[in-house]
Amino acid sequence: MWERQGISANTSDWIIYREQYNHGKLRVWVQAKNQYGSAKSPYSILNTENIRKLPPPKVASHQESFKIDWTFTCDEQLSLRHCDVRYRTEAEQDWHEDEDENDLSYTMDDPQPSTVYELQVCCSCGKGLKSDWSAIQRLRSTETAPVGVLDLWQDCGITQQGSVCALTWKKLPPTCGLILGYEARLSYNGTLVFLNVSTAEPKGLLVCEEIQCHLTSSLKDVSSVSVSAYNAQGATVPSYLTLPIPGKEKTYQAIHVEMNEENLTVSWDSPSQPSDNLKEHVVQYKQAGCPPGQGFDWVKATTNQTTALFKGQYKKYTPYQVSLFTLSHGSEVHHISSVIRYSLEGSPSAVPSFKVFSIAATQVTLFWESVPLSKQRGVILHYQIFVYSGVHIQTVHNASASPQHKNTYKLENLTPEQDYEVRIRAVTAAGPGANATAKFKTKHREDYGIASHLNYFYFLM
Repeated sequence: MWERQGISANTSDWIIYREQYNHGKLRVWVQAKNQYGSAKSPYSILNTENIRKLPPPKVASHQESFKIDWTFTCDEQLSLRHCDVRYRTEAEQDWHEDEDENDLSYTMDDPQPSTVYELQVCCSCGKGLKSDWSAIQRLRSTETAPVGVLDLWQDCGITQQGSVCALTWKKLPPTCGLILGYEARLSYNGTLVFLNVSTAEPKGLLVCEEIQCHLTSSLKDVSSVSVSAYNAQGATVPSYLTLPIPGKEKTYQAIHVEMNEENLTVSWDSPSQPSDNLKEHVVQYKQAGCPPGQGFDWVKATTNQTTALFKGQYKKYTPYQVSLFTLSHGSEVHHISSVIRYSLEGSPSAVPSFKVFSIAATQVTLFWESVPLSKQRGVILHYQIFVYSGVHIQTVHNASASPQHKNTYKLENLTPEQDYEVRIRAVTAAGPGANATAKFKTKHREDYGIASHLNYFYFLM
């Protein structure tokens, strides 16, 4: 049977749809015509079986043997069958492929334990086109006892005091199977307390989020802990932690922090005299004001590492405490250093209280309360103090924000019996905050002298 297709003179190609010619051989040529005659190209023979696309195979899965098999039939003259299998874990995006599986079955070798796999098959006959991939088949591999140890740590907020610390750890990967619970041992001055907490019925003792779990009880007076996780097949080796002893902290390394809304990079200098007992460094951050297990993460770094990187969503104008610890081979924890940092700084709030006391003829002492950490919106660099006499600024002073200065400042060289207004504001890298104001009047010089003699007499008495 011959079929003629009309083609525009400006066209140099044409599509033959395989749905219309799905069996046998095609003889194809091109004939050109004009008013003077016509000319034919040489013949080309096309085998339609080579462009035939069969339906995907029908696949069945067998959980017990972790195997799939399928049916896919080729015509006798095209008995050579080719099949490809691809698979991935449920958590993966990309597929792994095994090509040219001539059998009608496939068994996975050494699958990860406690893991769901997705499998598909496609086939072809002879030189024909590959079919579409079959429907996804899912198989779960056998659960085994969990391996490794828990990454154990403590969340002490931003106080680093044991009375508010919570024991926390990172959850094991899905390959460790369904974790049924945790066994913990807490040592209180030599007295051991055992806890067996079920993940199904924690009874208020355990809180597990997406990545971390923590015990709700305080670590006050706890000297050491160990925790293991268990499933239906067994348990992990216990993970140990010896908690810091208050008053025995040591600080010998400075830490350097770079932070934005997506990244937190912490670096530190290597100790000048490294200890053979040093196992690793631990770097953590804690968002101020968050309860245990929230706004908190940590990483452990080997002794030859001096940098740690966290990725996350860090809120602007929000304080984060970044801390460095050492962990010994005996699992002893030592706190090295902590700093407050922000992903983006803003102008701080006004100081909550600003007072003048010890008023004399030519000097006064100022006192103010620090801006609460939750309202600082940045690292306070210093405080600016403006002294007004009437409507004019008389002097400007910068007062240290260091805790050693106890938020006090002495104004000197004032004029006796003069009315003054003093304004103070905190300053961050983003700029100054709101003012707080206080007014006073200096004393008469003679009053000051009499008051001084009286004070001296009272002291002698």
